[in-house]
Amino acid sequence: MSNIIRNTSGAKRAVPKVLEQRTVADTKKQRILPTRTTTIDEKKSQLLEMMIRLEDMYHTIRTKLGEEEANVHHQLEQKQKQKELEWQEITKQTYREAEEQGYASGYEAGMQQVHFELSNQKQEMEAMVKGAYNKKEELIQSAEPFLLSLSTAIAKKIMLNEMEQNPETMLSMVKDTLKKVQDRGEVVFQVSAEDYQHMVPMVDELEKQLDVNASLKLIPMSDLEVGSGLVHTPSGSYDISINSQLSEIKKQLLSMFEERKTDEH
Repeated sequence: MSNIIRNTSGAKRAVPKVLEQRTVADTKKQRILPTRTTTIDEKKSQLLEMMIRLEDMYHTIRTKLGEEEANVHHQLEQKQKQKELEWQEITKQTYREAEEQGYASGYEAGMQQVHFELSNQKQEMEAMVKGAYNKKEELIQSAEPFLLSLSTAIAKKIMLNEMEQNPETMLSMVKDTLKKVQDRGEVVFQVSAEDYQHMVPMVDELEKQLDVNASLKLIPMSDLEVGSGLVHTPSGSYDISINSQLSEIKKQLLSMFEERKTDEH
């Protein structure tokens, strides 16, 4: 999911402070890399599993809210029936009193009052049901971005921790990016100062992913975060940082939620 940044002619950019640089010698030495216990693909798989669990949580919340809505609706219906029974009793009582007293006009006025009160009660109950439904939708919509932000934050922490324990984990991400580079000549790979010492033994292996006429230069940068990397070629630059990877995943999942929400409506 690398994000490519095309060169813009004439644009000036601030040059980050370069701590030191190392140019790969023409004679490449074969190096034996440590066995990787966890690949970046497995990390992505774990992230997707986490997203699935959060989606299950989201469906559980929706189900519970739906049950609450049904419960509220049932209670309102019971209250409405109770009110109707009460007003029916009042109507009968009014009729009896009017009949006993012989005041037809009084009976008619009482009936009008009863109908007026029943109409108001019905409108109030309908408003309560509508309000409960709207509140449920608001809770669902507000929960989706929060769950995604939480999951990506957790995933970032897990991946950074994995890279600290197994620095070679970043190798797979860099390889996938370098395979896309078609340029010849010098290719510059910038990493954080913390990652630099771990990437030095892997340079020869990484350079094998490039064209035979291309060379790779590894440079530590003081302004890059751990797990971040930039590959600069004559035709453009590639961002292979963890943040860009997770941002792309989050963007796709949000798009998926929006499409599903549109389908539901």
